Amino acid sequence: MSTMVEEITKSSWNKGLTSDKNSENYDPRIEYKRPTAFKKGSQINLGRHHSAESIKKMSDAKKGKKRDPEATRKTVEKTRGQKRSKEFCERLSKLVKKEFDDGTRKSWNKGKHLSREHRLKIGLANRGAAAASSLGWSGKQLRHGYTYEFNKELKETIRARDKFTCFMCGETGKAVHHIDYDKENNSEDNLITLCPICHGKTNFNRDSWMEFFK
Repeated sequence: MSTMVEEITKSSWNKGLTSDKNSENYDPRIEYKRPTAFKKGSQINLGRHHSAESIKKMSDAKKGKKRDPEATRKTVEKTRGQKRSKEFCERLSKLVKKEFDDGTRKSWNKGKHLSREHRLKIGLANRGAAAASSLGWSGKQLRHGYTYEFNKELKETIRARDKFTCFMCGETGKAVHHIDYDKENNSEDNLITLCPICHGKTNFNRDSWMEFFK
């Protein structure tokens, strides 16, 4: 065994050599570093592609692993404020379009339908916090304090129950009024059909109107 080790040691071409130019054992070959695929401008892997088996192995190896939050933060800090060139954006756009056309890339939300609440949240987020504040958004309420329960279906139920007739004047009624003025109390006993004119009258002297409808 020791003889084999000695033979290997003797056959080592760089034994005793150094990259120090001031040394008598200096050899320029020690300084040579093989270029890697990660070096900017390197074309060592240009045109090469991973096999399907290799891609699956890499995918399986990453499953269940979470990226270090500190590494994510550093990446965000490093790239913040950077702008991609117009040429890069055009190339990326063409690549993505090609992948959609040949089926290698698929839209994650294709065929999915968002709920009304979800769509409203997205709309408010796109408009910004100022718009959400102006609409009185609290996560539960819609514009002017009305909740999701106070929807078209509930209003139609109340109108049909009252035979589309205003409780006050007997004319055609379309407005649905909260008797106790609590917009979160959507019990059918608390809702009544009114015409637009009579509904406007209920905005004044609320206490007396509450007694009247009871």
